[in-house]
Amino acid sequence: MKIAELEREVATLPKHIAQIEKALDSHLRRLEADRAALVANQKERKRLEDDVKVESQKISKLRDQMLEPKPMSSIALPARDHFCEDSIRKAEDRTLDLMSEAEPLDINVKKAEAALKKRSKRWRRRKRVPASVPPWIKSSSSNCGPNARPWLRA
Repeated sequence: MKIAELEREVATLPKHIAQIEKALDSHLRRLEADRAALVANQKERKRLEDDVKVESQKISKLRDQMLEPKPMSSIALPARDHFCEDSIRKAEDRTLDLMSEAEPLDINVKKAEAALKKRSKRWRRRKRVPASVPPWIKSSSSNCGPNARPWLRA
């Protein structure tokens, strides 16, 4: 009777291992999605920082032009200056929004990586044959299964 129970347990191991691997794959996909969102967030922030640099250079150039004595063409320069400053403010506001979005993403990625590491260890241990299975069953896969060891059947 004990042998039949152990054989059933050994027979269910592939299903159990498949469930564990499926859960691990699901966890990995969620982690990769969080990482991808974090990378996209960082790229957007970098692009906005570059935009701010470009607009700052434009402002600097416009201010230099305003200091040079020129006739009527210099009247429009302050308006362009304000337009560039508005663009910088918008870009900086969006950067702050992205930074606030990135914090929870970063925390989620770190938690998910730690949980994945912990679960991977636990799942690797669980994938092994349970300790309740006697060594003579563990030793060889040819000894496992319903057709193995016909001399042991009652």
